[in-house]
This record gives sequence, structure tokens and C-alpha cells, in this order.
Amino acid sequence: MAAGEDSGELAGVMERLANYLEEREALRSKVLTAFLYPALVTVVAFVIVIFLMTYVVPQVVDVFRETRQALPWPTRLLLFISEFLRAAWPWLILGGAAAVYGLRAWLKLPGRRHAWDAMLLELPIAGRINARAG
Repeated sequence: MAAGEDSGELAGVMERLANYLEEREALRSKVLTAFLYPALVTVVAFVIVIFLMTYVVPQVVDVFRETRQALPWPTRLLLFISEFLRAAWPWLILGGAAAVYGLRAWLKLPGRRHAWDAMLLELPIAGRINARAG
């Protein structure tokens, strides 16, 4: 702006700055919208899997118990995960909340936010998009 004042072109410099800021905000909005849909799909898929693991799988367990046959290890693993989720869901929610709180506190420490942002910029696709959105 100082150069614009010195050269007498302050109006042109201010107009270019306004255009730049508007374009930057439009790009930022597009990036947010582009990330919102996959995030929403991921959350819905996660909720569906949790529902299946905590409600549907336990109902199927009774069918397996009636057959009294040895189950393959992937099925036993699925049943174990289902039982774990049903038994430990309050602790999992508490642990997730603690992890989010801890991450937010960690990011407030000096230099940590810079390291976090640098790591985000290294992500394969999202990093390039974040770099452009500024």
C-alpha cells in the first residue's frame, strides 16, 4: 500500500487487494465445501458400522451359539470387537473426548501449531488443497 501511495496508484492497489481477498475467500469456501461432503459420508458410515456392531451382530451370535460349531478366526474377531464396543462404549467416548481436548491443548503450546500445519500440508491430496486455500 505504501508503494501505491508513493506512485499515486492507491486506488488500483486497493482494488487489486480487494479482488485478491474476495478470490481467496471464495476458494476457501470451495475447499470447505469439498471437505464437508467426504467428512459427512465418513461420519454416517462410522455410525452405521457402530450400529451393526452393537445391535445386529449380537443378535446373530445366538444363531452361531445354536450351531455349536467352531467359528473361523475372522468371525471370532468380529464377535470380540462387537462385545468390546458394547461393554466399553462409555470409556471409548470419554477417551475420544479426552484425545480431542489433549490435541487442542497440545496445539496451543509454542511451535506445535506450526508442526501440525506442516504435517497437514504433507498429506497427499488434502495438503495441496489446503496450501492453495491459504
